[in-house]
Amino acid sequence: CVVTFHAQRAGGAVATLEHLSLGDRIANAVWAYGAYLAKTLWPADLAVFYPLPPGGHPAGEVALAVLLLLGLSAGALRLAGRAPYLLTGWLWTLGTLVPVIGLVQVGSQAMADRYTYVPLIGIFLAAAWGLDALVAGHPAARGAAALAAVGALAAMFAATRQQTAYWKDTETLFGRAVAVTSGNWLAHDFIGLSLAFSGQDRMEEAIRHFEEAIGIDPRHPGVHNNLAMALRESGRLDEAVAHYQEALRLRPDAPVPLKNLGTTLLQMGRHSEAVDALARSVRLAPDDSDALLLLGQALEGTGRVSEALLQFEAALRLSPDSVSVLLRTGQALGKLGRTGEAAACFERALKIDTECLDALINLGVALDLMGRDQEALARFDAALRISPHSVQALVGKGTTLGRSGRVAEAVACLEKAVEADPGSPLARFNLAVALHASGRAGAALAHLHEALRLNPGDPAVIDAIATIQRSSRQGR
Repeated sequence: CVVTFHAQRAGGAVATLEHLSLGDRIANAVWAYGAYLAKTLWPADLAVFYPLPPGGHPAGEVALAVLLLLGLSAGALRLAGRAPYLLTGWLWTLGTLVPVIGLVQVGSQAMADRYTYVPLIGIFLAAAWGLDALVAGHPAARGAAALAAVGALAAMFAATRQQTAYWKDTETLFGRAVAVTSGNWLAHDFIGLSLAFSGQDRMEEAIRHFEEAIGIDPRHPGVHNNLAMALRESGRLDEAVAHYQEALRLRPDAPVPLKNLGTTLLQMGRHSEAVDALARSVRLAPDDSDALLLLGQALEGTGRVSEALLQFEAALRLSPDSVSVLLRTGQALGKLGRTGEAAACFERALKIDTECLDALINLGVALDLMGRDQEALARFDAALRISPHSVQALVGKGTTLGRSGRVAEAVACLEKAVEADPGSPLARFNLAVALHASGRAGAALAHLHEALRLNPGDPAVIDAIATIQRSSRQGR
């Protein structure tokens, strides 16, 4: 019993005992004894998970189980002298079921078929010896018993074949559990997870199953977390946040819902709230490199780049070969003006993934800032071989060409960038700079005004417009 309890507690399966009173646990234990015996005699409606009824088992079923246990125990004791195997088998079954019968509530199940593997040895021992005693000295009866045994085995073979068919995949297995049990919140949860992982086209089905699970029993934080994840994938971010918050109300110290909440808030642009959620997640799970990476991103979103870098570096210590962490670390270093260190991060990323587009582009930008124009151009060209219409690579190459005095080539390259994405204010801004450098102030102003329309209030664009207009007036 102690071994079972510790193993289940380590896995987080032991139910909170205040949810089940001692009386409820005793009633479920007695009911389970009866249910195990019934399914041994007639193994129908088997399920991977049998839920505990929220209001407990009907009193009549519990009373019937009590009478059954008392009757079988009295019969085994009365026949102990003539048929000791009956008492031995019965006590074996009763005793070996004690650790898993529910007095210490293991998980949220009322019973589990797998718990009977050892206890049923006692029943089968009593049955085998008892049948042998019944037919002893009666050859005809022995032959009939053998035929009956063969028939029973054949029937069990057919039933087993049918039962194993339900185990072909998660949706089928737990769908069967929904079909043969009532109030099975866990089965709906697992079906929802299976549907969610099947792809976006089945996400609404997944949401319905998660909602069904919560409708049956709303006390499970994991189901709220799963529903929130499906809602987030469907773009219903406000609803997702509400369910993450409910999961955390039920279990405030759960790092996964905290991380997921932070991720969703980050996606919504609510960076300060994301920082709070992700910082709590990191405190609870300091070795989670993903949470550290997300916390860094949230801190960057609030302008706290130095603090963000600390999180990226912590994530990098845990995941030194993570390309995404190397990229984020390098970008933060670049923002802080530590261009050489940034370039080193991007080079490390390229050693891990030689065709990483973001690493090539970011390294090109860093090399350009360091005045290493030819090396920068080589990285941008490598990026364009992988993705010929990459706006970032075209802008980076065009900018480097312009800075190195190759203005006509810069204009041509940046025109390709604008053609690839007419809605990119960055491409239009850099094209305007190159056009102005080539003496085409009117065309430059046209692109700057479009960039300002696309990104109203951009101070760099406003300054560039003022500079070109001022130089045009002076020229006249």
